[in-house]
Amino acid sequence: MISEPVDNFILDSGASTHMCNKGEWFEEIKPFSGTVACASKNDILKVEGIDTVTGTLNGRKIILTDVLYVPELNGQLISVKNIQKAGYSVIFKNDVAVIKKSSEKFEFARLNEKGQYVSQFEPTKASIYSVNHSVELWHRRMGHSSNKVLKEMGLPVSESPSSFSEEFVIAKQSNTPMSKGPRSREHLPMRMVHTDICGPIDPPTREGKKYFLTIVDDFSRFCEVHLLKHKSDILEVFKLFIKQNPDLYKIRCDNAKEYVSGELDRYCKKSGVVIDPAPPYSPPLNGVAERANRYLLEKARALIYEAKLPKSYWGYAVQTAAYLKNRIPNQTVGNLPFELKYGKPPDLNIIKIFGCDA
Repeated sequence: MISEPVDNFILDSGASTHMCNKGEWFEEIKPFSGTVACASKNDILKVEGIDTVTGTLNGRKIILTDVLYVPELNGQLISVKNIQKAGYSVIFKNDVAVIKKSSEKFEFARLNEKGQYVSQFEPTKASIYSVNHSVELWHRRMGHSSNKVLKEMGLPVSESPSSFSEEFVIAKQSNTPMSKGPRSREHLPMRMVHTDICGPIDPPTREGKKYFLTIVDDFSRFCEVHLLKHKSDILEVFKLFIKQNPDLYKIRCDNAKEYVSGELDRYCKKSGVVIDPAPPYSPPLNGVAERANRYLLEKARALIYEAKLPKSYWGYAVQTAAYLKNRIPNQTVGNLPFELKYGKPPDLNIIKIFGCDA
């Protein structure tokens, strides 16, 4: 083992396997539990992962497989035993360690003043695999958004044709063309909203919710989702929503009785909020909310499919879809809904893949 910290790899005849303390040199560290003994300090060091380290030595590409990630190790070790297991010979002669296999032979390390065979092997810190892994990771975190969307957000994208979304084609559904006549937007957030109820959905969530209410801000296109057991539950949702958004003056909705008759209608009138229903059987006139619902359902299906979760998790999936929708560019408003509403960009680093362990 190494007694003083070093960055260069040391060729070690006593090491049972390759070891490295630099996490950035690994292509993708996979979970691995275990310990290794440090003879120089009589310490037991924890192994935190295992994977491949790729690099070059005098222009020659070198790939070290099954390298243990040991953060507390003082340096980097290349195991002579592992090289020999791979079918190579290691020859120590005249202060030089030479690797040989058949007609192939090259200098691998030189003896230093401390009696260590030090290699000039240079790991590649940002391998192609790492870049592709980062691309796929962000692609999945953002709910399989397109390369165009990721690029607009400054996130890594694949420069080659991607097949990331092929398995999610089954989650797509054809959309009925919607009328897109010119209409002015509000100039400030949360003054006018579009809303729609979707459901009943079978199976219900584990909490017994069968519907979800979508509320979309006209200015920013910021989208809120509320899960409901009953359609009539929208009354309590809007009571709180109106209190939280005192500038709200109009709610655009369909002609459902939950909006246009009963307690909600009376509460809105009392609060100075106008309910603006579309005529019966004319969904295009409530197009913003209708399109939002379709988007959320399609995205939720894809999220559940990938995570291999029961359908009863649709509530979490719809809420996640709305969360992501607010953090990707919206073509209508030319910005991120989150940023338009709150005046600052969202923190994307807190986003995890749907269904993964926290």
